[in-house]
Amino acid sequence: MAETKSNRTKKSHSKLPYVRFFSIIIILIAFFIAHKAVEPYLSNKDIATQPHEKSNTALNSNTLFGSKIGARYKHSRPSNGPMTKTQDIQLTNIQENIANITLQAKEASPIEENRSVFLFDSDNNRLPVIAKVISVTPNNNSTAEDTESPDKIDIRIALPKDLDLNNLSPTAKVITMKSIVSPRLPYSALQFDSDKTPYIWLTEKTNKEGQYKAVKKPLNTVFQGDLFFSPGLAAHGYSYFITNPDKALKQNETYKFEKEKIVAPTASPLR
Repeated sequence: MAETKSNRTKKSHSKLPYVRFFSIIIILIAFFIAHKAVEPYLSNKDIATQPHEKSNTALNSNTLFGSKIGARYKHSRPSNGPMTKTQDIQLTNIQENIANITLQAKEASPIEENRSVFLFDSDNNRLPVIAKVISVTPNNNSTAEDTESPDKIDIRIALPKDLDLNNLSPTAKVITMKSIVSPRLPYSALQFDSDKTPYIWLTEKTNKEGQYKAVKKPLNTVFQGDLFFSPGLAAHGYSYFITNPDKALKQNETYKFEKEKIVAPTASPLR
């Protein structure tokens, strides 16, 4: 016997409770998965920011999108390579490819003979040639009575031959310090106590995955270059250093960290 329209309608209505039931189950499962996805930001007691809710340091994008969920801080091994520190000078009184400049004694104190000098064109592009400091002598018109401690210093710089002086910028950079290979860290890692003592933060492994203990390390010497600084003997190739420390860090407390790699030149700028 053919099924009547009334019977088909009754069967269709009888299935509705099951459809609604399974729809509710699917919605609840989706809600549970979404809750688990955001749970680390809501209740995870191991998140680095949790002990410092009263600090003025806001949660940054690294916390939400770093390679370690909840990692507030970054740490890195030092980058080993050349370092230079330069001092700006103004080239004046250029005669026959020799620049003669006069500086106050304090300003001239880091400059020595045979130091290299970076040159620039009028658009401030560095030229592919190097000048040299050929002499550092007391100024004849110095007003200091003690000739051993003059208040002005004359510096002579030999410029490369065939240099286009019309396109030469008067601003140059003389190298005052250099190293062939040094452990380098960004200046963001360098901190100072209230008495101006420099220090850095190292990290030590713990038995928890992705978590490290913060260890404060005072520095006896700091080699400060133009782009990076070197912590000297405090740095070892296998050590990790916190590159974005803040005042909320506590000695020997455990935090989550995101590993990063310092990008720095590997070749000497003098090449």
